[in-house]
Amino acid sequence: MNKPQPANAQCDNSADIADWRPEDESFWESTGKRVAYRNLWISIPALLCGFAVWGMWGIITVQMLNLGFRSPRPSCSR
Repeated sequence: MNKPQPANAQCDNSADIADWRPEDESFWESTGKRVAYRNLWISIPALLCGFAVWGMWGIITVQMLNLGFRSPRPSCSR
């Protein structure tokens, strides 16, 4: 199991955010705004695709009877 790292630990992975202070105006202008916009450009299309697949799956499953799929009928054991 991985042990949690302290907040001040340095990470070698450039994808990890080691320092995040969006309320600090100088940090926001120098680093934070660029990271936030990069994350938005990645996450918005990903969320759009996810919700589109989720919505289509819901529509398709409801309409399966109209597409030729038959629901199983309960068998009578009399």
